[in-house]
Amino acid sequence: MPDVLDGTIRGRETDNERILSYNIGIALHDIVFAHHLYNKLIEEGTIKS
Repeated sequence: MPDVLDGTIRGRETDNERILSYNIGIALHDIVFAHHLYNKLIEEGTIKS
């Protein structure tokens, strides 16, 4: 994907071609981080549950 984005290689050449990006795990990390941040804010009294 980076090579397509920086122009090193060509991306799609026709409308029938597809570029597939398989980003497994990234959303899960965001959810876990948000959960910990949310709990920390509750402990500090910044927000109420």
